[in-house]
Amino acid sequence: MSKFILCLLAVVSVGLVSCATAPSKPVPPSVQRTLAIKGVDVRFEPDFRLPSMGVKMFYYGEYRKRYPQLAQNASADGSGRGRLTKEYIALTLGNEVGRRFTSELRGHRPTKIVLTVSGISLSGPTATILIGRNNAVKATAEFVDLKTGALIGRYEDIYAQEGDQGGLISAAVEAASKYGPADDAAHAFSNVLWNRFYRS
Repeated sequence: MSKFILCLLAVVSVGLVSCATAPSKPVPPSVQRTLAIKGVDVRFEPDFRLPSMGVKMFYYGEYRKRYPQLAQNASADGSGRGRLTKEYIALTLGNEVGRRFTSELRGHRPTKIVLTVSGISLSGPTATILIGRNNAVKATAEFVDLKTGALIGRYEDIYAQEGDQGGLISAAVEAASKYGPADDAAHAFSNVLWNRFYRS
């Protein structure tokens, strides 16, 4: 399979390519030290769509394993699976980013981080063997003053990926890991966001 075809498959499945972006507004270092992160809100772009195969894989695997009772609430025809998958992605991403930033920023200015997700990729076992893991997320991060609602900073279209080249070894590593695809994507995103934030 050529590199071009692999690239095309990644773009189609992930939906993480955008044609235009708004400018970022980095938080100045002098302001960074004053922030105290009090929460993370996770939203989705209006046109955000989960790949259907990704929803099935995630719902029957990672989600059902961790939340068997909640998973039963999804209707038999599958209409609730996408909603539950999005809720879990929001929870996982928000928790991971929250842990990273609350431990680092302990200033006096109450601030929340608002993440707006525009793309996601969660690799299933077959894709992991054929083309490698591609657990990725793309989102815009905004830092908002909790008291005034003022926008402190904005980081547009941050893309983060946790992946490798694939094969049976990759699949074995994925199966043995206590973390799922959503955890991998969230962890990668929190690292990239922190690096963008800290280096601004």
